[in-house]
Formats: sequence, structure tokens, C-alpha cells
Amino acid sequence: MASKELTSEGAMAEACSGPILEFMACNCTHPVSSPDRCSKQLCGELENSVRECANRNLVGAFQEVEMECDSQLSSFVKCVAVSSPSNWVQMCQPVRGPLEACARKVLGNRAPFFIGGLNNPAGLVNYRVTTGKTAIDEDMDA
Repeated sequence: MASKELTSEGAMAEACSGPILEFMACNCTHPVSSPDRCSKQLCGELENSVRECANRNLVGAFQEVEMECDSQLSSFVKCVAVSSPSNWVQMCQPVRGPLEACARKVLGNRAPFFIGGLNNPAGLVNYRVTTGKTAIDEDMDA
């Protein structure tokens, strides 16, 4: 049976199963007044631990892709930066494909942590341009 690629939520659930299971075991999704629910403070701490795990994995995935797929990442960022908000998805598909392929090769089953963020690339574009990691030529055509 062929393995199906995880969604970004599935990748997070797999990578952060320990903190998620602790959160669920404490019945933190139950109403605060529920007798089988852990304290509000403990549930808050467990929720933070899930968030920290997810953020750690997102940052780690991004750093690995940035290190190993820099040219593909820059091509995607340049394309999005010079495309209009209404057509960047279509215009940038030819450069997004190689970036996703590189991310899958580098990250394996953690790739969805990175790939999921490509659907809303404004933060990525802003980061890469403001840090000087991707230069956008003023006369570039989309």
C-alpha cells in the first residue's frame, strides 16, 4: 500500500504526539467545570507545550529547507513578490513544484510543516526580502 503524504496537521500530530496525548489524557478539551478535567493551569501548560513543539518543528523544517533548497526558495519568493495577489498561485506553480520536491527530499515525512506554509507565502516573502536572503530586481517580470 502506497504511503499517503501527511497534511501539516498530520505531521504536527505525529511529531508532537507526546504533548498532544498528555493534553488529551488530561481531558483539557472538556469544560472547565468537568470533574475529570485537569486544572486550568495544567491544561494551559500542556497547551503551551503542544504549541512549542509545533513551532520548534516549523522553524526546524524551514531552516533545513532554507539551507538545502535556497535557490528553489529564492525562485519561489521572487515569483510571488512580482506576481499580483490574484494570480501568484498560477504564475508560480512552475517554481513551486521544484521547491516542494526539494523540501520533500530534505524533510521526508516532516515536509508538510514547510509545504503547508506555501499557500500563504506573505510572511516568507517578507522575511526573505527584508533579510536580504532573496533580492527582488525592480525590473523583474512575472
